[in-house]
Amino acid sequence: MIIYFFFFILSLLPLIEGEGLGLARFLLLSSCFPWSIYLLKKKKITLNLVFYLFFLFLTLALISTLISPVFQRSFNILVLYFVYLIYFLLSQALFKENKPLFKKGLNLALLFPSLSLTLLSFYLLSFKDAPAIPAMNLIFPSFGHNHLVDFLVLSFPLSLFLFLKEENRVKKGLFFLLNLIYLAGFILSFSRGGFLLLLFIAGCFFLKLKKTETSFFKKISLKYVLFLGVFVFLLISLSLFSSLFLEENQIRSEFFQKFTRSPSHQSRLEYWHQSFLSFKEKPIFGWGLDNFRYLSKKYQSQSHFWSWYSHNHFLQLFSETGFLGGLCFLGLILLSLKRIFLTSVKDEFNLNWALKISVLASILQSLFDFNWQFSSVFLLFWVILGFLIKDSEESRETKEYLPKLKPYFLMFFVFIAFLIFLTSFLELKGSFYYFKAREYEENNQFTKASFYYEKVLTSWPFKLERWKKIIEYYQDQGDLDKALAVSQKLGLKEPLNGDNYLVLGDLYFEKNDFLKAIQAYEKAVLMNPQQGEKVYLKIVELYLENNLINSKEIIRVLTNLETLKQERCLLLCLGKESEENVNSLLIKLIQQDDEFNKLNPKEQAKVYFWLTILNIHQQNWEEPISYIKKAVKIDNNLKNKEKYQVLLDELLLIQAIDQSYQSNNFNEAETLAFKLIKTPLLSFYQKFYLAKANNILGEIMLRKEDYLKAEEYFLKAIEINPWDQDFYLNLSFIYVKSKKNDKKEMTLNKCLDFNPWSQKCLRNLNK
Repeated sequence: MIIYFFFFILSLLPLIEGEGLGLARFLLLSSCFPWSIYLLKKKKITLNLVFYLFFLFLTLALISTLISPVFQRSFNILVLYFVYLIYFLLSQALFKENKPLFKKGLNLALLFPSLSLTLLSFYLLSFKDAPAIPAMNLIFPSFGHNHLVDFLVLSFPLSLFLFLKEENRVKKGLFFLLNLIYLAGFILSFSRGGFLLLLFIAGCFFLKLKKTETSFFKKISLKYVLFLGVFVFLLISLSLFSSLFLEENQIRSEFFQKFTRSPSHQSRLEYWHQSFLSFKEKPIFGWGLDNFRYLSKKYQSQSHFWSWYSHNHFLQLFSETGFLGGLCFLGLILLSLKRIFLTSVKDEFNLNWALKISVLASILQSLFDFNWQFSSVFLLFWVILGFLIKDSEESRETKEYLPKLKPYFLMFFVFIAFLIFLTSFLELKGSFYYFKAREYEENNQFTKASFYYEKVLTSWPFKLERWKKIIEYYQDQGDLDKALAVSQKLGLKEPLNGDNYLVLGDLYFEKNDFLKAIQAYEKAVLMNPQQGEKVYLKIVELYLENNLINSKEIIRVLTNLETLKQERCLLLCLGKESEENVNSLLIKLIQQDDEFNKLNPKEQAKVYFWLTILNIHQQNWEEPISYIKKAVKIDNNLKNKEKYQVLLDELLLIQAIDQSYQSNNFNEAETLAFKLIKTPLLSFYQKFYLAKANNILGEIMLRKEDYLKAEEYFLKAIEINPWDQDFYLNLSFIYVKSKKNDKKEMTLNKCLDFNPWSQKCLRNLNK
């Protein structure tokens, strides 16, 4: 009876992975207690090296969990690893008890969910507005593409083997149809990694079939597998070729847009580098299980280059459990592979061989994807591995180490399974309260909703995502005190999550506690430096709106912003509204003598330098020149003074060009403009008035009716600074003169792309 329930759970879990109530996790966790009782009664565990390595890994993972900065998240994953061990041991015990029934059950647990999920994914693909599950699941494209491939990698080698080995024509036809459905599932998952794994599976079968004895069987099977391999290779080539040579806007079909999307190898390299940096910071016991999602944000080199998972399970475990835990898990996988490939019948083409290919393919996928983060996939991986290890051990003598410890280990597993059993009920209870609260909230019964939300926090506080929803609920209800209290508690439970500090800062801001708001915002930047620009600009806005002029704090915030944006950008790349806010704040600062005088000469000069940069694109050159002159005069640092002087000389030159042109002294303006554009680029900001110089040269050539030269200069001005509408208008005037209406329309449309508010470009386009 127990074996039927075992395979029922294995078959059901993939189908309900990611459902909101948590029934899948409840079923998985609660089942461990009866399994452990069964193992205790039968005393069917083997204390070999694989077992001890698995147990040692769990011990190290437990240590990393106990010292984890986010204990709740690490605990949830640690529980799963204990579950995997119990299922691993149970699969070996059940196989030994009834081998034929176990093999049939395993076939069913692989083929039935795969077929169901594949057909369901086909159904969902036929609807553009199909409902989506935001949680981890195998069929909804919540993570770029659906992850059906993660399960098919385990089941496809089995279905391919059954088709090739079956002699009954009807059954062979059914298995052929099953293979076609799975193959379509691979294709419609739009996973490049899935295509490569399919090619790997076909290659393994091709090499194996070359050694089979039956010539007729060999001939037919080789042709089929060879055709499969060639088809997949062409599929990969077509996908890569299309992504490299076709623009996305050239492909109208949504299906082919997904199929030909650019490969994401760059982001994977970034995630692996983030894992390495995380490991370097805590190399012994790591950061705790499932905490990579926070470290990815902390170490991302570009905005949006972060992920929940490292896309390499081994690297992720090195960063989360440290060197010892990562090495132990790597040793566990390598030793398991050694065991299953050391069978007595090495060349036999059988079920075990097909499942070995499944295991290998799944391991390969874990090197560049997060397939093992799906509990149903990783669970089945351990069940298959347990069966293969046990089967291989029966062909040779297996050495046990310290067999006298077996009763103690079994009692320990019963104790752990009982704790997991209790955990599963507490989790389910928390889920029940949460859904009741959501139901009452949707029905506007806010008193009852508040009651159940509070129950959620007390019954099972380990589901951190629900805390954020509860904070939003209290905010919507206008209960800032409760929202703030929950947010503060969440910050203590999840200190690595910068988003929590952003929410906390917003709540302090709403309560007019500006100093605490700023402190919370700056903690958010520490956790996720890539959101520093957004946070610092928010602080600038807060200072400005509430007239908070603290000279030292303003200098510190803007210096951090300058460092974040780097020397080649500084403050002049924040967007028009943000630049105006920074400019207004700095002007307020210099107007308040008592605060401005608190700054040393170097800091005062920096303020004038920033004001110069922020006003450099204005038509009036007097203002930025006056600011930079003050910076040159105040700062005594020779290096800074030299930098400011270079900028002053360049500004004086562009001012002279502009004045000569405005006074109709075109020859002098042309001479000075040529001098400027041929001067080596001494400062990054030169590009803003370099565009102006090219525009003036274009206008001079336009007066001389040298349209080719004028066009060249206007195009250069647009290339340097595509946001100035005057450059486009001048260029379009040339095309009007030369009767090139197509180019005129294209130029003015481009103007509207960069300047959608430009009435001049719009009027000229409609003429």
